[in-house]
Amino acid sequence: MKKDFSSSSATDFGDISKSEIERVRKAVEYLRGGENRKLGALLKSDEKNRVWQISNDDAIINVVGGEATFGGTYYLGPQLLQNCQLLTQFSEFVNIKYQDGQARGSNRIGSVMMKCEMVSTEFMKVKQLPIVEARIKYRALFRAIDAGSDLPCDFGSDDEITSDAPLTTSLIVEPGQLRVKTIWSRLGSDDVETTCRAKTSGRGEITIKSPLINLFTSYISTDGDPEFTMRFDPLNGDYIEFVIDDLYVALKRTLVGVDHAFEKIKKILDKKDVNYVIGDSGVIAAHINGVATRISLLKSDSDENAIARCTAVVLNDARESASLLKELNGFNKSFTASRVWIDRSMVVVGCDVNCSNLFNFHNSLDKFTKEAGTLLGLLGALGAEPAVTRIHKRTFTKPRTRAKVN
Repeated sequence: MKKDFSSSSATDFGDISKSEIERVRKAVEYLRGGENRKLGALLKSDEKNRVWQISNDDAIINVVGGEATFGGTYYLGPQLLQNCQLLTQFSEFVNIKYQDGQARGSNRIGSVMMKCEMVSTEFMKVKQLPIVEARIKYRALFRAIDAGSDLPCDFGSDDEITSDAPLTTSLIVEPGQLRVKTIWSRLGSDDVETTCRAKTSGRGEITIKSPLINLFTSYISTDGDPEFTMRFDPLNGDYIEFVIDDLYVALKRTLVGVDHAFEKIKKILDKKDVNYVIGDSGVIAAHINGVATRISLLKSDSDENAIARCTAVVLNDARESASLLKELNGFNKSFTASRVWIDRSMVVVGCDVNCSNLFNFHNSLDKFTKEAGTLLGLLGALGAEPAVTRIHKRTFTKPRTRAKVN
């Protein structure tokens, strides 16, 4: 029996404009790719407007539509969305109603009826602090991203790129500007960097897969030249967010270089039950073998790997003398990886660990802190204040999870 969608039991999603259904369908096409052929859109009402969500492992897109009030959350498949958009080719809207597992889109041109599901799926939400923020006009933002992440013209297609490492583009917020940078030289092409002016708060860098950020500018658009708010947490965030009144896009970050090493080192310390805290600048302060150790992640000058610089202050208020310098030179000759130096009346021991292979990182850290500890007894006779003994009384605890906001 043919369903009567005009009855009171049908759920009316409202009259959906041509621009709204087109934006939703383009967002679906953007995230479908070759592995998500059945990807469609979730639809619900926020008690005032329609809200659509399209998501996969790499991105979350929310589209705020026109006015509509209805209960429940519904899943509309990609073919249904495409057919409903086709109805708007010669009309400004399509009305969609749901009843008993089917949706009917109709307007003065005709109608289409297909399967539709009422679901219990919750909308995905990003929970992170907007530590870095930039407000940029749509046209300037998309131009910078498009040019800064576009595949070089001396590449025939994505299939020619066979590197195991993901191709990534860095978005860097600095005072007054956004920089978009892609390193293509490792694949034989020229590196590219673009900039645009921005109203900024904070500074930081986040890395996204190049095809993901580039296709964003191809599939997502808006009328006029509104100001986008771009925000992310460079240390603990998993996404970069782009927001205007009726559109929200969150793209998943890809950890490379320093960011990748930072996460791996945290996991190693957690596994070894090492007490540590993380400073606002991303420096890890750990308490190992009675020695307060700082671990700073630096970019390598020679390759794409990060360098973990481990340092410990072994003496405070050191009085520089010929005998002290002689002792330090002797240590530097005997150490294989660590180095000792004087920095503003402090004797500091440090070592650099290349993060290309962190399998033995904890062993390197254990050896380093034991060497730092032995230096105290050897140098204490030279008349300096011992730093390790004093630090030994301090305790480091893992930080509580910070409250996060949408």
